[in-house]
Amino acid sequence: MREKFRELQDYLSKMSKQGLCLAYSGGIDSCVLLYLCKDLDVVAVTFKSLLQDDEEIAFACDLCKTYKVEHKIVEYYPLDDPFIKNNPKDRCYYCEKKCFFQKLLILQTTELL
Repeated sequence: MREKFRELQDYLSKMSKQGLCLAYSGGIDSCVLLYLCKDLDVVAVTFKSLLQDDEEIAFACDLCKTYKVEHKIVEYYPLDDPFIKNNPKDRCYYCEKKCFFQKLLILQTTELL
């Protein structure tokens, strides 16, 4: 397990030379990635919507402050999109795709891209 952890650290370190943008929810998976990236050139992005409560957002902010990681919070209103509101089978894919493009915009404005 430690070897896999080290491999992931090495991979992230190589990728960070171009800048990293971490979709950071504050969940266990993204917290582990945040920890691994804390000393790299990274911007953590949290999408705030009706799907997260204020405590989750506060936790995400606090951990980024603790690790001194630049953190952007993007307001996101998934139900404003008629496609998502209609609740199709592929709504999760569509929503993730929209979030991905938001991350690209953030990368451009922070000059990491």
